Amino acid sequence: MAVSKLITKPIERWLQREAPEQCATLALVYAGMTESNVAAWTRAQFDSFPVGDFALDIVNAAEDHAQGIGRECRYSLKWLDSDGSTVLAMSWRAGDGLNLNLDGTIESQLAQLQRHLEVMAKQSAQGTNTLLEHYQEALSAAQLRIKSLEEVRDAFELQRLEQLAETPTAAVPEESQLDKLAKTIEGLDRISTTLKKKGMLGSGDAKPETVKKPD
Repeated sequence: MAVSKLITKPIERWLQREAPEQCATLALVYAGMTESNVAAWTRAQFDSFPVGDFALDIVNAAEDHAQGIGRECRYSLKWLDSDGSTVLAMSWRAGDGLNLNLDGTIESQLAQLQRHLEVMAKQSAQGTNTLLEHYQEALSAAQLRIKSLEEVRDAFELQRLEQLAETPTAAVPEESQLDKLAKTIEGLDRISTTLKKKGMLGSGDAKPETVKKPD
């Protein structure tokens, strides 16, 4: 029976992690309607064999069990403490493509439903990743376009400022002395008119009053 190397390497890497001190048993568990142990090894047994050999034995045991059941199954590898509680765990599927016992039983229907949901989840994840990649590409393109437009804008602005700096400022014509005199006269006329209206300035034609001499 050919053993998939794709799952052997991940299991080997997982086993290479230092297990906590409370881990007492390494168990290969079949995750059907109810969990059941396929194989188990003590901590001492695990420590006495190379990790690579152990990973290969675990994968072989899972594949043999799936072949015996006749369908693809899910398995878990668990480190258990002395009370049987799970400390660390990982899971995978074995018996890929085995569908011999899909006969309408509850367990068979659950296995079909589980595979269907897994396929849907995988397709959904792939679609989401593809969409995110497209969004990322669009965002990167938009950022490049904005940067390019800003560079063009800055270049035009710099050119405009340079042209303004090179253009001589038109001289403002000075006011002639005649214009100044005319404005002064106009201003005096307005003042004189205002004073006359207020009776503060005579018209210039009034005759002085005759002072009577005393008798």
